[in-house]
Amino acid sequence: MSQHDEPVEIRRAAPGPRPEDWRHGERDPLAAEGFPERMAELARRAEQELREGRATSAIDVLDGMGAEIESWRRAAAESANQLD
Repeated sequence: MSQHDEPVEIRRAAPGPRPEDWRHGERDPLAAEGFPERMAELARRAEQELREGRATSAIDVLDGMGAEIESWRRAAAESANQLD
């Protein structure tokens, strides 16, 4: 490390559900098993990140929530199209 280099903190992403997890396995994607609980946990995690001054981490958590919601929305839309 030269005299001009500054140390950089590298943090691992918080573990959490991947938006497309429901696509793996045999369960019905519209059953929404644990969906409300996952959303509540992610919301708590985002709030904690904000309280602790880690806005970037909070944004990552919120982006993950949005991706999971969009995934469920697509599944519902696909189901609606199949029912028509």
